[in-house]
This record gives sequence, C-alpha cells and structure tokens, in this order.
Amino acid sequence: MTTATILIVDDDVDTRLLVSAQLRKYRYRALCAADASEAIAVVQKTRPDAIILDLGLPGDDGFNVIKQLKADAALAGIPVIILTADEVSEVERTGLGSGAAALLHKPARAEVLLAAITNVLGPSGRASGEGAAATAMNDESRRPRGAPGAPDSEREDIEP
Repeated sequence: MTTATILIVDDDVDTRLLVSAQLRKYRYRALCAADASEAIAVVQKTRPDAIILDLGLPGDDGFNVIKQLKADAALAGIPVIILTADEVSEVERTGLGSGAAALLHKPARAEVLLAAITNVLGPSGRASGEGAAATAMNDESRRPRGAPGAPDSEREDIEP
C-alpha cells in the first residue's frame, strides 16, 4: 500500500510541526503550507490524499480555500478536515456545510486526528474522490525547507 499524503495548512508553525510529527509517526507523508495561496499551489501540484485545514489563515480564510477546491473538479474530491481553535459550535454548520469531511477542535489529540484521517480516507488509506460522511469531533516530503509543501522541520523531538 502506498503511503497517503496529507497536506497540513496552518499559519502557526508549532501546529504544523506537531501535526506533521504525528502524521509521520503513523507513516503518513506530511506536506505543509502556511497560508491559503500556498495551500492551493501545493494542492494543485501534489494532489494530496487529504487536507488538514485551519480556518484563520493570513490573506484568505479556510472556508475560501474549501470553496476554491470544491470549484475545481480535479480537486473537489480531496477530503478536508478542519482543525480550528474557533468554538466548534460556531463553525460546525458552516464548515461541514462548505464541504469539509470532518471538524476537529485544537488541540486535537493524536488518536482523534488519526481517527478523522482514517475515516475520510477509508479502509484503503487513500481518498476515494467521493468524499466521506461529515463528522464533527471535539476534543514529507524531503523538499528543501521553504519549498511549497515542504515540512517546516524534520524534528523528531515533538511529542504527539
């Protein structure tokens, strides 16, 4: 089975590092983007199997990223998991209504994040292209640093 590629989109470097380390621990390939425009560029270039998306991004918000993805037939089937510090009850309806496959609240425990990824990717470990049932939950590339989609660091000292 090929390792699934997950794009992490968050303007907070610590969140990107932590989530990336959690994903690598479970043998996922992690790509990173710090803002909406970088996220769209990485998605168009790499076609990840799933996206973990923060809503509060510089330049544009996560909802507009989802809207752009869903408007492109080649990208519309990529499942998006919203990972937000916002109050879940405030964004749940909007997030899931916008086409997100799942909604998690920061900080999400590693097992909760893994369960959401497993749910959206299905038993094959790869996105089906049809999206997954919406779920609300509470609670690497080796590219050069700075390249679109490259992880912020190869640090292994981050605890999941």
